Amino acid sequence: MSNIDFGNPKSHIAVNTLWTDRTKLLPRLDKSKFSIIGNLYSSNGVNFLIQTLLKNTQITHLVVYGYCMTKSDEDIFNLWENGVVDGKIKGTKIAILMDPKYVDLVRNNVKLIDLRKRPIDELVGKLEELSKLQTKPYAAPVDVGFFEEEKIETIPSPLTGHHIYENSVFAAWIKLLNYVMKFGDLKMTEYGEEQKEYNNIMVTIGKHIDFLEMGFKEYYSEQELEEYFKKNLMNYITPEEMGISYTYGDRLFNFKGINQIDFIIDKLGNFPFTRRAVAVLWQPDKDQDDEHGPCLNLISCNIHNDEVYMSVVFRSNDIYGAWYKNVLGLMKLQKYIVDKINEKFQTTYAAGKFTITCISAHIYKHEFKAALEAAEKNINFINRLMIDPKGLFVVRVLQDKTLEVEYRTNEGELIQKFTGKSGEELYKNISNNDIFSFFVHSAYLGYQISKAENCMRLGLPYVQDKAPDII
Repeated sequence: MSNIDFGNPKSHIAVNTLWTDRTKLLPRLDKSKFSIIGNLYSSNGVNFLIQTLLKNTQITHLVVYGYCMTKSDEDIFNLWENGVVDGKIKGTKIAILMDPKYVDLVRNNVKLIDLRKRPIDELVGKLEELSKLQTKPYAAPVDVGFFEEEKIETIPSPLTGHHIYENSVFAAWIKLLNYVMKFGDLKMTEYGEEQKEYNNIMVTIGKHIDFLEMGFKEYYSEQELEEYFKKNLMNYITPEEMGISYTYGDRLFNFKGINQIDFIIDKLGNFPFTRRAVAVLWQPDKDQDDEHGPCLNLISCNIHNDEVYMSVVFRSNDIYGAWYKNVLGLMKLQKYIVDKINEKFQTTYAAGKFTITCISAHIYKHEFKAALEAAEKNINFINRLMIDPKGLFVVRVLQDKTLEVEYRTNEGELIQKFTGKSGEELYKNISNNDIFSFFVHSAYLGYQISKAENCMRLGLPYVQDKAPDII
């Protein structure tokens, strides 16, 4: 297993280093003082942690050490304190994939030692202290498999390229979950867990939002959003201080001594027409050989109609567990940039559209069920008809029994007229024009044209959105 190293098989001590790179700790540690040392990046990994401890029942002490960029550390202590509640870690959506009796066997016999965010000297000292204790296995080793999970089938698709446009971050997230679960490719990850993956999904949020919408209340809190913004995007603590590979804040505000956010602010303030207000986070000399290089790779800002647009590119994005945190946090950063430009250059820009491109948009297998439940519960967001930024359509039946579709801007200005003696002729005239942002909008227009054609055929009046369905 790539996230585990072994020491003394007779030792009663295990070390969990969370996100802190254990390979950088090993030269300082005496391998005879511990049995196993491993990382824990996601809360789902708690299942593998319990499984490993059950196979090694000589381990009676688990030292939790280092820094954590998720809530996996909190969930370990939560599970040890409260056990399994309704098949999950209490107060979370993290499923425990084994009989709770096995979890209780471990939590009742393995003591947690909390050394989070402590210096390595304390870890060395604690291992020395614990190694002097006399212990014995609390049970015979148990090899526990995980519960069988439902297999999710994939609908055939190009597996790359898709655009979602929304004015709501929550609605965009629901549509994204639905799309990846339906069309994503089922494949293995480097972490030994399956995923559903779709490449190059672009989501545009048409109305600037840097706050938590009501729909997120079940999944996220204002406090967590604020902590994510400050900890991940605005935190200038060097990764070396935290014992991890990188932080977004350090790469953005101190990339080899360069403050890239200040650069974007000054570039846009001095040259509103620039295409060079860009920040990069991928550092080839460090990240190419690092299995945990930054997922966020690029931020670019442009000004249109006195609004600052932001575009971001993620090489990899956990759609269920992280996407909305990334989006809301970066939209806060977008607002921060706009405010600083206005303050420094006496301008009156507003935060404009936000676009995120996920090269690998994926959902992990342990989150399949939760992702499907979220999409099903909020299906109204998937089905709703949004105002199309490309414009609207007015459908009429003319006196000479011709079907007409006026294509207008959302402000009412006429762009083009399409006519035809039948729905098929009208369809052919419209289909070679790329004038729809959403499939649902094109489906709506086809539905209205069908009703108009039926009314025309039967000599009945047609009024858009009010005409009855005719069979």
